[in-house]
Amino acid sequence: MLVRAIGPALQQFGVGTAMTDPQLTLLAGSTVVATNDNWAGATALSAAFAQVGAFPLPAPTSRDSVLITTFEPGACSARITGVASTTGEVLLEIYELP
Repeated sequence: MLVRAIGPALQQFGVGTAMTDPQLTLLAGSTVVATNDNWAGATALSAAFAQVGAFPLPAPTSRDSVLITTFEPGACSARITGVASTTGEVLLEIYELP
């Protein structure tokens, strides 16, 4: 799965109240599965964006959060917290990678 917490990149779509630095944490129950703050333009992640049709994010300066991970069957959740500020709009995207 490709999971993205988009904050700063929303400004290009006219969202002036976007969270400036979201941190993404994936949980299975209360167990942390993965976490990311500032995806930093990793080539593998950029390729995954194109593969699923997600819009590109600025690299390497983006403060948006992105993860590629696998999920075990069952309940899971995503937690988004602000690093630099605790308020603002965030878009959570979840894509299945082929």
